[in-house]
Amino acid sequence: MSYIPESKKPDIHVPKHWMQLATLGVAVFSFSPVLELASRFYETKGFFGAIVQVIKDFQIGQMWALALVLIIMFYLFITFAPIFDDVQYRSISLFFVISLIFSISVNSHTSSLSGYGILYHAIHFLTMSVWIGILLQVSWFSKNSRNWLSLLKWFTPVAMILVVLVIFTGFLLMTLLMNVAEYPQTWALNYGQYLLIKHLIIIPVLVFGFLNGFYMKRRLKKGSEGDPRRWTKTESLFLLIVFPVTGLLGQQEPPHNIEVTKVSDGISPLFQLLSADSQIGFAFGGLSFLFGLLAVLFLTLLILQFRKNGPAIPAFILGLLFTVSSYLFIMASI
Repeated sequence: MSYIPESKKPDIHVPKHWMQLATLGVAVFSFSPVLELASRFYETKGFFGAIVQVIKDFQIGQMWALALVLIIMFYLFITFAPIFDDVQYRSISLFFVISLIFSISVNSHTSSLSGYGILYHAIHFLTMSVWIGILLQVSWFSKNSRNWLSLLKWFTPVAMILVVLVIFTGFLLMTLLMNVAEYPQTWALNYGQYLLIKHLIIIPVLVFGFLNGFYMKRRLKKGSEGDPRRWTKTESLFLLIVFPVTGLLGQQEPPHNIEVTKVSDGISPLFQLLSADSQIGFAFGGLSFLFGLLAVLFLTLLILQFRKNGPAIPAFILGLLFTVSSYLFIMASI
């Protein structure tokens, strides 16, 4: 955002300690695959011995160590360099961020399956970071909504391109992890359940994105004085829910072979709770019709809440209710 002219964005101030915390967060959250692998050696090596072995003998540990070095360098750089005052410092910061994205992509599931896996994951991660990064900054770190119409004029088409790229690269990643035609069959597994929930959470995000991009622009042109930030905050909160679900997804065994994964990892407890048969076929009934109707109703109420410029919290709750009811609609239909 620091590359964008002042006349095309609101007044934004990101405190340095938030950037430092975010940098440390990358180190902590990217450590979980290393920790999981190291857990296999705890009994024989102890905690620190297991960590050292993973870093020494496995690519996942070596790439995390490389990422940690980058993180420490980046942390020191943003702490001591005037990154907001000079374009050269901003460019160096950008280099650090892109390097971290690629180093984390090397440790992704898909990187071990195909050379393209690293590229798909890196583009997916990068485009998502740009989209969500801009959204979070204007929502939570802007001092006012000045120039909001100017912001929407460039951010709306940019966001649309980024979302298309996120969806397209997400689909390419799916083709590496599973037979996409068998996607419904993966719902019997933990991986499929988390992926389904993630997809359903993204639907309200897209609805909020459309309303914030197009309807809000029309409202501002008519001279509305409402603060648009509360609606982008609501959209960004939904995106923040996607992150832990994605984290859980990354810890599951991908369904390269669904029947083999059923034997090795078992049927998802959540799926077992809602379905008696692990062989999935669709059969719509009264219960699925009810949940489907509720999903449509909650999404319609969410849109109406936005259009009448009501409080944002009920709209957020309606988005959650849509996700839950649409999930139950699918599970009741199989």
